[in-house]
Amino acid sequence: MPKDNSDFFKHKKIWSEVKDELLGCYMVPYFNKILSMGNPILYVDCFAGKGKFDDGKAGSPLTALQSLDKSIEAYHGRYPMPTVSMKFIELNHYQDLDSNIPLQHLGRCKVIVGKFEDNIKPLLQNAMSLNRALNVFLYVDPYGVKVLNATLFDSLAVAFSTAELLINLNSFGFIREACRVKKVTFREREKMKFSVTLKSMIARF
Repeated sequence: MPKDNSDFFKHKKIWSEVKDELLGCYMVPYFNKILSMGNPILYVDCFAGKGKFDDGKAGSPLTALQSLDKSIEAYHGRYPMPTVSMKFIELNHYQDLDSNIPLQHLGRCKVIVGKFEDNIKPLLQNAMSLNRALNVFLYVDPYGVKVLNATLFDSLAVAFSTAELLINLNSFGFIREACRVKKVTFREREKMKFSVTLKSMIARF
């Protein structure tokens, strides 16, 4: 039975706090570096969610936009400020996400309604046809592991000026899927889940 995520955005859990803090720490130096190169940037949040939790705390889309604001404010490059396009893919909460995008960013942001696996290839193919000098960054934080078909990313290495992926691989997602396949009952405790998620993320850094 699929896990019930209906109340996921009511209150930001501690592991979501950690994930977004790490995202913000990564994106500020990333934007600082890539903006200085002068080529346009395409940022894609592949599982964007609402953008903001019901308790008022920022989700990954707003975290990325806040990071961009910091980098733009500090920008002193020798080139004119390159354009930054932010795409947010979301199936269920796209209306909330659209309303949570800050006004100053509306011109650079687009909410793409639908599934990641249905939209990512057309999005990247269209971007490649328009400008192969793009610097592309994909943030991939899925609700489950089954949609992560690695072949979707095969073209990135040769298609754009630079391409980076930041993927959150929650250990419990793999454990849950393995238990489902083996028909083994699995129960997780929130504290334990946070510990494994944090260790998994720290290992990538």
